[in-house]
Amino acid sequence: MVTPGASFTAALVVEDFPWVEREEDMGMAPDKYREVFDLAQRGARAFQERRYDEAISFYSKAQNLRSGDPVILSSRCSAFCLISQVLRERSAADSEYQPLNGLDPTTHAELALKDAEKVVAIHSNSPKAYLLKAYALILVTL
Repeated sequence: MVTPGASFTAALVVEDFPWVEREEDMGMAPDKYREVFDLAQRGARAFQERRYDEAISFYSKAQNLRSGDPVILSSRCSAFCLISQVLRERSAADSEYQPLNGLDPTTHAELALKDAEKVVAIHSNSPKAYLLKAYALILVTL
């Protein structure tokens, strides 16, 4: 099976969600910002521990509270890409003895592509946004 190369690994590193001290930099109430920050941190921890489903859940909750945040979107996109990749590389024997429930690899890749397109729209000058989009496109076409 053809898999995307190592050139995409830099794009799949989750960024730390920034903590800001000043209320005017938060763009929202401090308690709500704290909740978004905590969800993003929990998502990053789950991502690092390769629990991509959990990471997606945390990032989705954070995205609901802070819509359009590029750090959250790119992190969720990375998790969608990696879970798609893991499912594609899963052996038939593993699937036979431990069947999975949930979305298929192509659906995960399509969701990653949607997030990547949003990140490109927000940060069109960011190479990482285009790498995420390229990786998601490759996964969609596999």
